[in-house]
Amino acid sequence: MNLAALLAEAKSIVEAVKAGNATPDQLGRMGTLRTEIEQAKSHAADVAAMEGIISGVKAADQDAPKHTVTRAKSAGAHFVAEAGEKLAALKSGQVRDVAATEYKAAGDPLATGSLRDDQIDFEVERQTRVIPTVASRMGSGTLTGTGITYTAEEAKQGSVTSVAEGTKGSKVTYAFKQYRDGISKVQGMTDLTEEMLDDLDYIAGEVDGLLADDVEIEEERQILDGDGTGSNLLGLSRRTGVLAVASADKSDNASAIHRAKTQVNIASNRDADTIAIHPTDFEALKLEKDSDGRWIAGGPFASALGAQVWGMDAIVTTAATLGKPLVGAFATAKVYRKGGVAVAASAENGENFEKGIVTLKASKRLALQVKKPSAFAIVTLSSAAPAA
Repeated sequence: MNLAALLAEAKSIVEAVKAGNATPDQLGRMGTLRTEIEQAKSHAADVAAMEGIISGVKAADQDAPKHTVTRAKSAGAHFVAEAGEKLAALKSGQVRDVAATEYKAAGDPLATGSLRDDQIDFEVERQTRVIPTVASRMGSGTLTGTGITYTAEEAKQGSVTSVAEGTKGSKVTYAFKQYRDGISKVQGMTDLTEEMLDDLDYIAGEVDGLLADDVEIEEERQILDGDGTGSNLLGLSRRTGVLAVASADKSDNASAIHRAKTQVNIASNRDADTIAIHPTDFEALKLEKDSDGRWIAGGPFASALGAQVWGMDAIVTTAATLGKPLVGAFATAKVYRKGGVAVAASAENGENFEKGIVTLKASKRLALQVKKPSAFAIVTLSSAAPAA
């Protein structure tokens, strides 16, 4: 949808809110619509900038003398002079490569003859990062207020029974409790020098992406194990009502995971379909052998579709607590978000202006709804050897 259409939709919602007749769908749409408008505005600005660059490049091509060799004091000065205008397109993400003609220093015997374009590789080799996957197994929603309030059924009193004809039936009392989860913010910051922004702007863009990725990774850790103190999220494993299963010894670890799956089914009437497990714990399960030295999991050449434990999809992530995998019906929980990853930059931070430093900040706002804590179980694995 284009910007004009988005603005028209926003106007109609605002008018409905002011009139007091806004529908729940309109109210729920406001947060997402604001993000879509900002994205559309950004795209429109990028298109306008690109059109200006194209016009400037065409004019420069028509006026520039043909088959001339640019003389500059250094290779860097040559690149900036020849490809500087194209860097704006790189910043907006419209292009990934910017090239300039070969720099020829004074006295270089190869300074005469035909020109050739140098290819600059802007793909930065990154450090290893986990790919967040926990939230993809859960429900999702858009948050418009300052938190999410919901109601969950508590333990009932009494039960339905069979009765003889003409006699009074048994009484069942149902109890409900209201819960509220507030918004938590996950945020990170980093500094860049003005020189980097001017001379290595593709690195600045890379740092922007890395910071956003690290925010996503911290979000995954908070969802699984946030302790709820201060601004931290109250994670899945910290909720009151989450089940606990302990392994007797190392040989009992796999069995304990299955017992957790069974207990989740009994307590919540939901099938546990996912296990979030640390890579070290998952490796220990995969490499386990029986008394005859045979691989229990089938060995290195066993074929399997994806990572699974007792039929449950395994989320193998360093965000999981070592020695305490979480088994559960993850779809019973829901992540509510208020906007997406917000990235901002400012030189007005401490002495940044004087030092020529720009601070980048990336943040996300979210709330975690867990209506049925008994749909999750923490398994405490053991490293103790079996009793003789």
